[in-house]
Amino acid sequence: MLKNKQNILKLCILIAGILLIIVFGVFIFKSTHTKDTSEVGKDDAVEETVTPQEDIEFPHAAELDQASEISDDGEQILYLPKEEIYEFSITDANNILLNFEKKDDKWIYVDDPSIEINGDRIDKILNYLCDIRVVDIIELEDDTKAEEYGLSQESPMCIIKDAGGNEILISIGKCADEGCNVYFALNYDFSTVYVNSGKLANVLQYSVEELLSLS
Repeated sequence: MLKNKQNILKLCILIAGILLIIVFGVFIFKSTHTKDTSEVGKDDAVEETVTPQEDIEFPHAAELDQASEISDDGEQILYLPKEEIYEFSITDANNILLNFEKKDDKWIYVDDPSIEINGDRIDKILNYLCDIRVVDIIELEDDTKAEEYGLSQESPMCIIKDAGGNEILISIGKCADEGCNVYFALNYDFSTVYVNSGKLANVLQYSVEELLSLS
């Protein structure tokens, strides 16, 4: 009788051990599965953070930003360090003259200072305006002929002003060829027509919506 009781006790202990192993295994499985799921979500969140919002929202502007980093062809006729520019204006893709001013090291949109501006994109625009090169120069005996090149006081323009108040006005005209080498003139002097390799014309393709800060 005592022997039977001992056998029953051993059997109970064995069953209890098996159940304990099963419970422990289920706990480990759930813990591992939850951790993996959490890590996947974390990786996805990191990937979403790395993806620049402006590339998704404004892919055309992102292409212009990249093009601004490419060295232009030709002889340099204008160079200004970006940190010396405190005001500038550009005619945008909608033929609207946009005016910007730096105050306390921050760029503001003069026409509506309440609008937050994408400072990184302003930096790309200044890449276009601070280093201007020419591949050809055309001297005109009669500056009225500049209209043949798309140049007049009504032409799209860019204006840059440094801390000393010195102002340079760039009128941008027609494309000179299929590669869109573009004609331009300086400070309304249409007796001299310059030819840029085409990079300068890119700055006219931004719109004010593309300059808004996405932060």
